[in-house]
Order: sequence, then C-alpha cells, then structure tokens
Amino acid sequence: MYQHKEMLGDIYLHPYLKYESDLAFVLVKGEEPVGYVIGALDTNVFADLMNSQWFPGLRDKYAPFVSSFNEHEAELWELIQEPFSLDPQVLERYPSHLHIDLLPSVQGSGYGRFMMAVLLEALRSAGSRGVHLGISRSNVGAGRFYEKVGFQVLSEDDTGLVYGLDLT
Repeated sequence: MYQHKEMLGDIYLHPYLKYESDLAFVLVKGEEPVGYVIGALDTNVFADLMNSQWFPGLRDKYAPFVSSFNEHEAELWELIQEPFSLDPQVLERYPSHLHIDLLPSVQGSGYGRFMMAVLLEALRSAGSRGVHLGISRSNVGAGRFYEKVGFQVLSEDDTGLVYGLDLT
C-alpha cells in the first residue's frame, strides 16, 4: 500500500518510541515481533511535541516525494500538515491515549487482552485517570474488542468512533 514503507511507522509508531518509550510494549512470538501496544500519558503534551518537533521533520523528509505519493501516502501527508487535533472534553476525563496492533496470526488468541492489560497497568501506575482511542467506523472488529476490554463509546461521527476507559 505504501511506496515509502517507513511512512506509516514514522507517524504512528516512532514518535511514541521517542517520547513515551516507557509506554511501548512489543509482543514477540518465537523470535518474531507480532504486535505492539503504545500509549501517551498526557495527550496534550504529546500533541505539543508532535506539532512542534515531530511533524516538521516529517514534512522535510517527505516533501520531495509528494508528487509521487499514492492515495494512501497522500492521506498520511495531509495528516502531518495539520496540527494534532484534540477534543478538550475527551481529554479532561481521558487524558491518555493508546494504539494497539497485532498481526492477524495472533488476533483472537488472548494476546490483545494481555497487551492491553500491560499498557493499562503502566498508565495507572504513571497516574493516568483515563485513556481514549479512536477507530474508523469500518473497523467493527476493533470496536468489539475494545468494548470487551471495558471501553465505552464517547463520541462518533460519520467516519469514526472515540472510545474511553476510566482508569481510577
């Protein structure tokens, strides 16, 4: 899907490893990484870092290739052009956020629940009172998963849903 294979990781993974490494966990099966869960303790602080330090570097890195971007890369390019946006009402109660990705070969095997439990405990230990995440409306399986681990829908629109979980 991507000519620039590192672009997705440059946006959705690498900044967490740089700015929130204590909240980054990798699932390894045998010797192969098969998933990860990452989070940010304070989404406002993380957003400031993304907007002031991370996105400018990505704009410089990818600007020479804009004319050759495919549809998926063009969408990512648009994402790094705009400031990281936040919903103050969500952040007031759920200041942390997370992302989890597992390869299909390990989905449905309990690893996702385990990875979520590890991250949620790390967030609690760090003082978070709540965590949120967003998904595409078309990602029905992910919505069912989040609801099974205790998340509730906080808001929705035509394209996506925002889920939250109280950690107190």
